[in-house]
Amino acid sequence: MATTHDLRDQYTGDTFFGLVVTVQLGGVAVNLTGSTVRLDFRLRSTNALAKQLAIGSGLTLSDPAAGVFAVDSDWTVDMDAGVYIYDCEVLLSTGRRETILQGTLTVLQDVTR
Repeated sequence: MATTHDLRDQYTGDTFFGLVVTVQLGGVAVNLTGSTVRLDFRLRSTNALAKQLAIGSGLTLSDPAAGVFAVDSDWTVDMDAGVYIYDCEVLLSTGRRETILQGTLTVLQDVTR
């Protein structure tokens, strides 16, 4: 079952603040070597895909053997103002697929442009 984690508010055009995640199943860290990690943001009101992150494109395997990956802090929040739902799915090298994280992100309209 996915852990719910609502991300702190972000402003349009700002740099994402970053997040470090440790994947655990049954309280034990999962070796992510050879795994695929994907995170999708969808606009809550329409379910339209707004942004997709993957390893090498917004996500980094920081310590795969210890189950640690990062949502990078070097991408621009280039989404329109609104409330987004997200989840993060891991496809392990064994073929097991797990949705490990879910929540919301509120993107606020930046006043200064």
